[in-house]
Parts: sequence; C-alpha cells; structure tokens
Amino acid sequence: MPQPRAPHLGACAPLVLLAFAACDKAPPPSFSLATPVGVYAGGDVLADPGVPLTADVDDDDRDGVIDWEQRAAVGNDQAILLLSIKDKPVRLTFSSTAGGARLWRNGEVILDAEEPGESSFELPAGEREVSLAVQLRDPLGAASLTLVDVDEEGVEGEPLVVPFRGAPLLLNHHLQPATHLWAMSVSSGGLGDSYQNTSMISEISEQLGDDFTPIPGGSYGYDVWVQDELELGTMSAPESFMDFVIDSIRSGGGRGLDDVPEDFMEDADFGRATWGAGSRATSQDSFGNLECSPPVTVDGVDYPFGRVYYGIGPTGGPVKALQEMLDAQQLQRPFSLDTSWLIVGHVDEFISTIPDPAAPHGFWVIVSDANVAWEVLESLDPDTELTRWNGRESRYEGHDMDTVGDILNEPGLRELNEDITRDHVEPNLELFLTELGLSESDVIRIPGLFYEPWGQAYGAVALLPGMANLTVWNPEGEGVKLFMADPFIRGEGVDQSADPMIAAVRALMPPSVEAVFLDDWYVYHMGLGEVHCGTNVSRAPLADWWTVGLHLLQD
Repeated sequence: MPQPRAPHLGACAPLVLLAFAACDKAPPPSFSLATPVGVYAGGDVLADPGVPLTADVDDDDRDGVIDWEQRAAVGNDQAILLLSIKDKPVRLTFSSTAGGARLWRNGEVILDAEEPGESSFELPAGEREVSLAVQLRDPLGAASLTLVDVDEEGVEGEPLVVPFRGAPLLLNHHLQPATHLWAMSVSSGGLGDSYQNTSMISEISEQLGDDFTPIPGGSYGYDVWVQDELELGTMSAPESFMDFVIDSIRSGGGRGLDDVPEDFMEDADFGRATWGAGSRATSQDSFGNLECSPPVTVDGVDYPFGRVYYGIGPTGGPVKALQEMLDAQQLQRPFSLDTSWLIVGHVDEFISTIPDPAAPHGFWVIVSDANVAWEVLESLDPDTELTRWNGRESRYEGHDMDTVGDILNEPGLRELNEDITRDHVEPNLELFLTELGLSESDVIRIPGLFYEPWGQAYGAVALLPGMANLTVWNPEGEGVKLFMADPFIRGEGVDQSADPMIAAVRALMPPSVEAVFLDDWYVYHMGLGEVHCGTNVSRAPLADWWTVGLHLLQD
C-alpha cells in the first residue's frame, strides 16, 4: 500500500493573534493567544474563511477507528492555539451553527458541539501555556471561539472572536498529479476460464511498479468495479493534508468492495465517509458516474478546482445526501448530464478529459464519436479478422462478429448510432462545453460505437471497446499515460502495433500523451464497463482553497 505523504505545505511559525485594537477607552486584554496554523489570506488569520483545518476523519494513530469517533486528541488535523492568561479569568464560548465541533484543553474535551449550539467555559486567572485545540467533524464545517476577560465584578471586556473553517472536500481532476493506482486482480474464481484480467494487471504493474496496488479478487467477491465503489479526493489546510475516499452506497448489500477503503486506504492522512448510508443504491450511485473537470473559467467565474459532474438516469441521479454534500462544498459547483440512454448510465462511458499543457485550457475533452469509428472501419479490408469479437459460445465472450465487414453490415447498427449521436452524445457534449466555458476547439473526438446488447430499447453500451472510458496517469514531473481499452480490430496473433484502430487513436492524441492499450475484454468490456470502471487513482492537490477559492465560498 502507498506510504502516507507528508503535508504538502510546510510548517509555519506561530502567529500571534492581536486580541484587541488599541483605543483610549478599552484596557488591554488580560490574555494573549497564539496559533501555529500559519499565515494565509494575506496574513490576516481573522479574515474569511477563518482558521482553516481539515475535518478529523482519518486514522492518524492507525487503530482502525476514525479519529473523530474515538474522541482522542491524536494526529495533525486540529487547529492548535496557545493561550496565556494574565490577571483576570477568561470566558471561552464555543459555537457551531451546524454542529460537529469540539474544543480541547490540554488533551481533554472541554466544550463539545456535536449538535448546533454554543457553550461556555471559564479559565482562571494566572494560567500559563494553556493549549487549546479545535476539531471539526465535517468537510467545510465551521465553528467560532469567543474569548473575553471577566473582572472580579463580572464585567466583561471586549470579545475576541476567532472563526474556524473546515476544508472543503475537493474531488480530484485529471490535471492533478497521480500518486497511486488500484485495480482488482481476478483469475477465474470459479466464474470460467475467461474471467481473468492477468494481461491487464501485468501491463499496469509493468508500467507503474510500486505505484500500483492490485486488490486480490478472491478476498473481495470478485467485484472488479473499483471506480464505481470509490471516489477519491483531498482535504487540506496549512498544517494538514489528507487523501479522502467517498465510499459509495452501492456496496450496502454486502458486495465485496465495501471493505476495500478500510483495508487499503483508511490510514494516517487518508479519510473516509459515506453519504446516504442505508439508501437503496441505483447505477447512478456508482462513481463511474461522478467525475470532476479540470480548472475552468465560466462566464467570468474562476473554478480553480474544476466542476463536479454526474449523470441523471431513468430513476434520477446519485443519492440525495451525496448531491447535497457536493453542492455544499461550493468550490466545484456540480452540474449534470443525461445518461438515461445508457444501460449502465455513467458519464465515463462516453466523455472524459486528458491533460495537455499545449491545449488552450491545459486539457482536452475526449468524447466517443461514431463517425470517426465508421471512417476507420470503412478504410479497412472488410475481411479483416476479428478473432476476439466472435465469442459465439457465450454472450459474455464476444459479439458474434468475425470480420470488420460484420460490424459494417450489422443490421440497424449504423442507424442506432446515428440516433445516439444526434439525440444523446451531441446534446450532452454541448451542455458539457457550455457548463465548462469551452468550445468545439477543445474537443478530441475518438472512435466509439454503441449497441443494444439484448436487442431491445433498454439502453446502449459500448460495442467498440470504450476508449473514452480511460484512466489518466500523470505523476509529478513525468509524462502522461492514458490507459485505454484495446479495441482488438485485428486477428489472432497480430500485435497491437498493427491494429488500425489503435493507430488511428494514437494519431489523434497530442504529442505529450502516451496511449497504453490494455486487454480489458472479458472481465470489463463484456461486463459492460471498461478500463476506467475497473481502476482508481489518488492525486495530489495543485492549489490551496483558502487562497484561490475564497471567491466561491458563501455563508
């Protein structure tokens, strides 16, 4: 498993908070307060958004219990304040409008706002080096600490109010440097000799080495859809950082991947949470249906962390609690696409983004395009063999097609893809570009064909292995690799270098990108998914929300 990374921001020297502004009538305060949270927002720690800290939902002491739940003062996710009291008692009032906030004194909880409200505590005069710590439960949570000295007659001085703001939970986008990749390794498992992904796992391992962790399929019910179970993001503050995994409700019925976050990811500086627990999951609750764009500017508004997007299917979108959480984070204002025309119904089935520093906005939009697919296929000898495509013995092994001519002459296939292009792909693409402030010049169209596998209008899925359903690998200081589905437009024993579809896709890619084609045929493609559906990547942040994202925060 990957080693936890150190906080991405260096430690800052303690910063003194001036308790009161000097004036003729107000006496100096009888306390002083300092905090090592660091300088931000122009050096004024009392400015919006308040002292930033990460919600304490990781497992810094690695005991298997999330730090907030065990009520222990451990780890690096609390804001530490040092208080020195002079000749008068000091009253502390701790408040939170949403709850989920605690105030610690010398390692013990003195004020607890599990629910919305406020409470007070008085410190006697003469105490020196009182250590206070604020702990938050929720991403973008908030609390405030009011300090006021009280004289012997009970008269209060001028208060000092210190606000605190939890880091937003930011979903990862493809411009962030990749740090680790996961996929499940399966070999038959009693499901037939063809149910194995040895070739794919071996190729990823060869490409990434220690940056790749194969998850043993036998231990997790052979549930290969690692993307669908887990959505990865980050939370950060000047003195703390954590990778974060949103654990989908799709495993609520006991599916194998439910334990993967705890076994592989819940650790020091790796948080976890589920929104909508106990709800009945639909396909839209799988996280191939939850993505984030790279940074964009839309109608003059900068989104330095991109925008979240997800699909709306026949029964709606992701579970309401998750949608509400994503809306509440504010910095990545979500929008939705129509995925009701797809059997699985995930946005990653037809659209994605890839990094390229030479692109006008630093990235390209990748979209499946039937016309590009037809152009490639029509340029080939119709007798070109398609060994992997025949699969007559089982609908889980192939498409009952022997040659390129069989694809070109498949009854109704061209008309179906014309309808899908006109009624679904192009309207979704237009909406996608509008919501991100982009244009057609930001798009790379790659080959894609859809079909209705059971011969009825239940929905469509990729016929040509979905190469837009890709995984981006771009570690810091290295080039970009795209892990894509091998289309197998070739016969038995023919190398990838002679595959005309692969050659066509590589010709469409920018020079900065290396396309790596993986054999995902039996386990993923015939299981109605592709490479992105079966992989997941953690990423490092590129910017600090408390410096570049404040314009998107609202009370």
